[in-house]
Amino acid sequence: MAMGELSTQYPPPRFEPYLALAEHAASAMCGGDCELRKSVNAYLYSPDQRFLAIVSPSLPSVASAKPDTRAALRLSVFSNMPNPTADRQPAWQASAAAPLTGRPAIRLAQAAVVDGAPVAVFARDIRIDSLLNTWRPDIRDETTLLASPMGPLHISVGWQAQQGSQLIATLRDMALPPIDDTVSDLQYRDGLFILRARLPTPGWVQIQVFPWQSLLNDLRLSLIINLSALLFALTCLWTIILLLDRKIFKPAFSNAQRIFESENLNRIMVDTSPSGLTLLSIADGTVLLENEVMRQWTRIGSTAHPPLRLQLLDSHLAASPLGATPCHRDIQFALADGQAMELHSTTMATRYQGIRVLLCNVVDITARKVLERQLETARQTAEAASQAKSSFVAMVSHEIRTPLHAIVSSLDLLGRARLAAPQQQRLAVANHSSQALLAIINDILDLSKVESGLLRVESIPFDLAALGREAAASMEPLARAKGLEFSCMMDAQLAPAYLGDPVRVRQIMLNLLGNAIKFTLSGEVLLEVYLQDDGRADSPVRIGVTDSGVGIPAEYHDQVFTEFSQADASITRRFGGTGLGLSLCKKLAELLAGTIEFTSTPGVGSTFVVTLPLPPCAAVPVAQPVAKPPAILPDPATPAARILVVDDHPAIRTLIQDQLRELGHQADTAASGAAALALATRQDYALVLTDLSMPDISGYSLARALRDSGFSAPIVAITAQASKAEQPLCAQAGIDELMLKPFTLEELDQVIRKHLALSPASARLPTAPAPLSASRRAELLSALDHALLLMRQALKGADAPLFMQQLHATKGAFAMAGLAPVAELCAEIEQLAAAGPHEEIGALLDRLEALAHARL
Repeated sequence: MAMGELSTQYPPPRFEPYLALAEHAASAMCGGDCELRKSVNAYLYSPDQRFLAIVSPSLPSVASAKPDTRAALRLSVFSNMPNPTADRQPAWQASAAAPLTGRPAIRLAQAAVVDGAPVAVFARDIRIDSLLNTWRPDIRDETTLLASPMGPLHISVGWQAQQGSQLIATLRDMALPPIDDTVSDLQYRDGLFILRARLPTPGWVQIQVFPWQSLLNDLRLSLIINLSALLFALTCLWTIILLLDRKIFKPAFSNAQRIFESENLNRIMVDTSPSGLTLLSIADGTVLLENEVMRQWTRIGSTAHPPLRLQLLDSHLAASPLGATPCHRDIQFALADGQAMELHSTTMATRYQGIRVLLCNVVDITARKVLERQLETARQTAEAASQAKSSFVAMVSHEIRTPLHAIVSSLDLLGRARLAAPQQQRLAVANHSSQALLAIINDILDLSKVESGLLRVESIPFDLAALGREAAASMEPLARAKGLEFSCMMDAQLAPAYLGDPVRVRQIMLNLLGNAIKFTLSGEVLLEVYLQDDGRADSPVRIGVTDSGVGIPAEYHDQVFTEFSQADASITRRFGGTGLGLSLCKKLAELLAGTIEFTSTPGVGSTFVVTLPLPPCAAVPVAQPVAKPPAILPDPATPAARILVVDDHPAIRTLIQDQLRELGHQADTAASGAAALALATRQDYALVLTDLSMPDISGYSLARALRDSGFSAPIVAITAQASKAEQPLCAQAGIDELMLKPFTLEELDQVIRKHLALSPASARLPTAPAPLSASRRAELLSALDHALLLMRQALKGADAPLFMQQLHATKGAFAMAGLAPVAELCAEIEQLAAAGPHEEIGALLDRLEALAHARL
């Protein structure tokens, strides 16, 4: 329906645009079945309110009404219309009764503006109940309310719509805060959720009220579904997590924990290590890692020298440029206090954090180096002591054997004379004593050689059974002389020959037999040689010596094999001896890779058993040593040989010359090597006997000179110095054999016959005497006077070597002549001179001269 006020100024054509616009608006507003549209009253009017168009479902009743009714309607419509403005924003009006229906409605007006001026106004009345009914609740038992700017609440359908006034009162009692500054808010009061939303219309608020049970009921299915899905998802996720934990996380965590613990342990070991550990960059020597020991060494190092890290790097690169192998070096590290540390470094190139590095382990070996130097000093001292001991043994050997040679040789020559029975008895005692002294000296020298490692054993074939029988035969007369039963038993299963050293095996047998006979007063002595295991062809052999002697108390068993030791002092007084025999036997057995054991009961006897691992041999054994033959005399059928004797001491020359004459040979003597060379050029000699120690030319030089001159006869060296070094020197010089002083007439005869290829001498009784001649006494006195002159000159000129040489030669000459007091005085002077210059030496030389002249 359209209404307009026609006049001359406003003819109908002027309202045509409004009619067209109204028709278009009516078509747009009334189309469709929307419930909201059916309850809406729309208005279109001109700004001057002369034209009014109404679109409403109630128009048919209005159109047939009277003009007054329509005029009242027009006034009612414009009574609540906003004034048109150029603002195009819609304007909401407060709720009021709709002009056509009388129901509460909300009016919305908006101006149509052209060129900045309003040309028409559109307005709509929206019934509040129809508006509320369009807001369908999403939740069962939800109630929607609309609050107007004036404060009234309009309620729609809902679970509390029936009690609308009660709900409204409840909401008013809640005194909800205003929401002017917010778009919406949510409140929970008294079991109700209250959601308020501010509408674009100023002052209008939409309120939704619903209880929590309704929310829960509406969401129950979705909650169940979602919770079930969530539970299933959590179950699957937990299962996956458990599987991952078991298969991946736990092993990875365990590995990580082990790596962490290992790294932590390594760090602890590095930090607590007593040695210095450091990691250096090979490129520039930068320290990447180091422990406290290295830091401490760096702090105390000398700044005047390269730092320790650079020394380590330089030493490694110098020793191993490629760094492929570990490098071990000793480094002297200078300290700030001027001292130095001895360090041992072990370096190895590797990679760390992508760069080439040098891993260094440094140990302080200062104490070890000090100990090594001390040990080296001790070793040198020990070697010096050993050398001194060897020199002392050689000197003792020379000093003892030289006079002993004179004693034995003189007794040997004296034994060939026809002497009265008492004299023969004394001669036998002297012979026995000299042989006992020689045995003691040999034992001492052998023991010293064993301890010094100078004694070497041979490995030659020999007949062990024959050797045992020979040793028994040589000792049986001693046993028979004491009234003892003597037995020798050889195992029939012994091999024909064994590889070993027959001399040392025989020495062991003789020492054991000698001990057994010495310590047995009555009863028997038994020598047994047998196999340890009869069932084995290569069984070790055993040498057993059993006696019925005094025995050894149990408390002295641990001292049996100790040098110079016997059970008690009474043993030495009753039986004599030095306590060397058993000790030497033990050392010889060990040298032959064997052992020695014993059992002993005091008053019953003793049994000593030596076990030797001698391998059997099928070779023919070499000739065994035999007992010395009886005294021999020159054989008329044996041709005499011309022999040259070379020695710087006249007494020794004369003694050897007498021995050679006793054997029926011619002997020429020379006092020096030069004289011997002169004689050898004028005379042909079948043999040369020369001393090794002579002042002008040694025996080695003499032998080499003779060989160089074409001398082809045998050369035999005579010396009192027995050492291992003599043998190769003699062989190099061309010396055929080395004789050790003292030697008997028979031994000298055997050597001569061996080298001159003479037949063995026949055994006959001695017939010719060999007294000390007046010429020999004169020679000794002349040599003594000359030696004293030289010694006094050497004493004035402080020429110690010349003095000791002359004194040594004088002592040896008088010892060989049997003048022991003179030799002993020479030894006393020698000891005094060895200690240094002394005022008493001159007086002792005078005493020596007087004593020698008195004895001669």
